[in-house]
Amino acid sequence: MNILDLREKRYNLYKKIGKNILSIKANVMGEEKRNLYSNYVSYIFYNELKDNFKRPIIEFDSEGLIFIFEIDDKTHLLDLKKTLVDLEENHPLGRLSDLDIISKDLREISRSELGLGMRKCIICDSPAKYCSRSLKHSKEEFDKAFKNKVQKYIFTKDERIRLIEFCLLNELMRNISLGTVNPTTCGSHSDMDIFTFFSSLDFLSKEFLRIKEINYNDFNSLKKLGIEMENKMLNITNGANTHKGMIFHFLLILASILQENSLEESRDRIKYLARFSFDKDFYNPCNKSYMRYNKNKVLGARGEALKAYDFPYNLDLEENNLDKAFLLLCNYSEDTNIINRRGYEFYLSFKKKISSYLLGEITLDYLENFCLKNNISAGGSCDLVSIFIFYKLLRFNYKNFKEVLL
Repeated sequence: MNILDLREKRYNLYKKIGKNILSIKANVMGEEKRNLYSNYVSYIFYNELKDNFKRPIIEFDSEGLIFIFEIDDKTHLLDLKKTLVDLEENHPLGRLSDLDIISKDLREISRSELGLGMRKCIICDSPAKYCSRSLKHSKEEFDKAFKNKVQKYIFTKDERIRLIEFCLLNELMRNISLGTVNPTTCGSHSDMDIFTFFSSLDFLSKEFLRIKEINYNDFNSLKKLGIEMENKMLNITNGANTHKGMIFHFLLILASILQENSLEESRDRIKYLARFSFDKDFYNPCNKSYMRYNKNKVLGARGEALKAYDFPYNLDLEENNLDKAFLLLCNYSEDTNIINRRGYEFYLSFKKKISSYLLGEITLDYLENFCLKNNISAGGSCDLVSIFIFYKLLRFNYKNFKEVLL
């Protein structure tokens, strides 16, 4: 659908809802508005405002990630508009957002009704409408300014590790599911949806800061913290395992960064720390991980850490190409989520299906239906998508990120 068709679709949705609406999306130039940075801006303002409303509808298309909240009839719309304008003007990412109120008679509540002037351009501070209509700035210039503002935000010391929040969010922002959760489907999962992941990543982005409180050069200390984080996560998600693998991966990565002054040295440190994951617990004959290794030589997450995440680190793709990254990682990784559900032989058949799709021999619909029919979920590969995104940003911001951690 083009932009006009999507807006008509949205108009019909608002009409069907028949209530006052709050729409949250990113203020992005051009026809295709979805990217890592616009996704994050939408999420940040969802997180800022969600406690005041019931669960929203999510739309995810070329207009971007959009949250649609119903506004209670008792809410005074101009008072709410004042709150939204304050966020747009004073939050570090506010000018990158579109926080709109659409009344039940389908009229947008404007700033002028509060006696306020027009919004300013994110590049030159002129009225944004003038810049937009006159095409004063190119899309490349706009996208660069947008990206720079988001990166400045995520590499600023805060109450949480914003870069991890950014990566865990954007791992979800794939069009391709393969049985996993994304903005439009729960995949093969009956115990979780996109909001389960939002709750988990909101918690974990703060909880990872606890690594500074322990001896992060000691694997046993990391393991203890990881178990505590996992138990808290399961409590938040009502038992759904959203990020167990990511807790393991990011604790190793963060510990290595805290100890080393360069990216390459930190990757060597990951390999060193990962060796200690093969402790006496791993070699317990009743341990699933050991049984997998003993039978099929599959190491899963431990194997990725031993290689310092070499494949996602070196994946030569543009950072927004998440679907292609996901498919290549599925084709490469030892995804223990699938092995645990259906066994090793089935996992090999899944990888053959991925290869067939990449070669154009089968359709995406066939591949998606194959995963749903067989109740599998490529969750281990999703973890590596997060790591792919993480290293894409860390390459040029290592020093800044280490300062955020310290």
